[in-house]
Amino acid sequence: HQETSDIIVAFVGCFLAIAATLLPWPLTALSGAISVAHELAEAVPRTWLEFTDYLCDDTANIYEQDRIIAALRELQAKAGQMRILIDSSWWECFGLGTRQRIRRTLSALDRWIVESYDLQSAAWSTCIASSEKWGKQHRQLMSEVEPHIKEGLKASQTLLGYCVRSACDGDIDDAEEALMVDLIEKVEIAERGLSTKFHQTKKDMMIADISEELILEHSFCASIAIFCKGVAAFAKELIDIDNLPQNIEVPGGLPELFNRGIIFDTSPAGHLNFVLRNYLALMLAFVIGFFGYKDLLVPHSASISCTASLLLSKAFGSAVVKNLQRVQGVVLGTVVGQVFHRLFGNCLWHNQVILGTILF
Repeated sequence: HQETSDIIVAFVGCFLAIAATLLPWPLTALSGAISVAHELAEAVPRTWLEFTDYLCDDTANIYEQDRIIAALRELQAKAGQMRILIDSSWWECFGLGTRQRIRRTLSALDRWIVESYDLQSAAWSTCIASSEKWGKQHRQLMSEVEPHIKEGLKASQTLLGYCVRSACDGDIDDAEEALMVDLIEKVEIAERGLSTKFHQTKKDMMIADISEELILEHSFCASIAIFCKGVAAFAKELIDIDNLPQNIEVPGGLPELFNRGIIFDTSPAGHLNFVLRNYLALMLAFVIGFFGYKDLLVPHSASISCTASLLLSKAFGSAVVKNLQRVQGVVLGTVVGQVFHRLFGNCLWHNQVILGTILF
């Protein structure tokens, strides 16, 4: 009777866990990637705008510096998260249909985000190196080009957001394409206006083409122009959606999954080493659990092997911190589980439902 009760509890817990991923709507890797794409489409131009406000101020504001650094770190984290979600979403479509087309557009966005992040990081490094040298020429030049910088960034923000919204359905119709072409033209006009204003202001201020004192301003305005051109180029790439590069899921194709050189890799970090070490650990746990030890370990118990399976790790050598964290999680989980089992372990139906909910 106890075995039947345990099976029912496990079934209820598994059912609730599966239902939570499907209701009220499915939680898929592709939907997660689309959500991150929308966040990035807003965050990238916003970071540039914060950067602009910082540089157009009279003095370097340390609080604004911290905000920009935090924004750059967040961009890097979200970009890495989107790449993982795009890769994982292959199992949701097997590389076929509309969902695969969405994955291709998101992959194109991911490549562009990485390039944009590198551009922002380089511009920020130049800014930090020159932040103590702001002078009268800096304030005069930046005050003249600031409206044109913000015009280009806002036009790019509008275009980028529309590109992501249009591409996330896996297709771009004629109406969407026409609007994107119009937005591309606005971005290009704003970029040309910025470049013209920058050079004209330098000429009015009688500044040489290459001025060591204004390296920061040159670098920043050039980065903004490159960013605007990059957004326009990305939009043009999406318009020609059928010619986007195919996603290479596995280097060498799917046959690489059965590469004997990788499967039977005998290096310390290889698969064969991982299988042998953890196989021996699980077999030893089964032997100990089978024979038991006096009153301390009950014979014919799989608890030890189940606990050992939760501590499987591919790490080789010193992994003390992670292993201690795993042990902490297993011990706390075991103790808390035993406490709840003693509280709700009888055969009443509502106690069984409570156990199933706790297992979930």
